[in-house]
Amino acid sequence: MRAVSIRGRGLSWNFKKPWRYDGLRMVKTLSAVYENGMLRPLEPLRLQEHQQVRVTISDVALDLADAWIDHEYMASVDAIQEPEPTLEQVRRVLSKIPGNLSDDIRAQRDARG
Repeated sequence: MRAVSIRGRGLSWNFKKPWRYDGLRMVKTLSAVYENGMLRPLEPLRLQEHQQVRVTISDVALDLADAWIDHEYMASVDAIQEPEPTLEQVRRVLSKIPGNLSDDIRAQRDARG
């Protein structure tokens, strides 16, 4: 699966989907590198030889959420070789926390007046 840019209402979001057909044409957003006077896509393209395409170039990430992600941290988390906890393990640990979250929220709200 590849990231596809979907635009609407002035926003652009990238979702992991294959090529998208908008009723008139195939639309795809991908990353490329400019080398030796040519753009080299960083993933294979499903195009025929000598097929003409329209290219829009941006040096800014189109995915607005991508700018907020700490990619270095996410890579370090992905590198951890521990199994993920099961839902039951998480529930067991959370059940040991004393008190009630709803009561704590109400108390804080009441304290503010």
